[in-house]
Amino acid sequence: MALLRDDAVLTMPPAPVRILGAEAIGRFLATVPAGGRLDRIRLVATRANGDPALAAYLQDPEGRWCAYGLMVVSITRDAISGIIGFQDPSLLAPFGLPLVLDQSIHGPAAQPLPLASGSARRC
Repeated sequence: MALLRDDAVLTMPPAPVRILGAEAIGRFLATVPAGGRLDRIRLVATRANGDPALAAYLQDPEGRWCAYGLMVVSITRDAISGIIGFQDPSLLAPFGLPLVLDQSIHGPAAQPLPLASGSARRC
C-alpha cells in the first residue's frame, strides 16, 4: 500500500462503494477481489481518458485468465490518489484487449492471446 496516498479513495461505480484511506483500501484488496487471492489476478497496463489504467484478468478453475474489469488510477504527487474500479469485462474490448489472456504466461506482465477473427473464447 506504499504507492497509495494516505487520503486515497477507491470507488466502484455503479455500486455505492467508497473506500477512504490507504489502510482501508489495502484491507479491501486483501479480502474482496478473488477472495484476497491477488496471485489469481493478472494486470495489463492501458490508458483511459489519458489516465493510467489496468485491465484485470481473473484466473478461472481451468487456468484461463478471464477478463474481470478495469481500474482507472489517478496520481497526485507521485502517489496513487484514486482508483475507480469497474467490474465489467465488456469494458476491455474498446481498449483493444481480449476477453482471455494467453494462459501460458505466468506473471504480472501477461500478454493478450491473439485470437483469429470470430474465434473469441469466453470464460
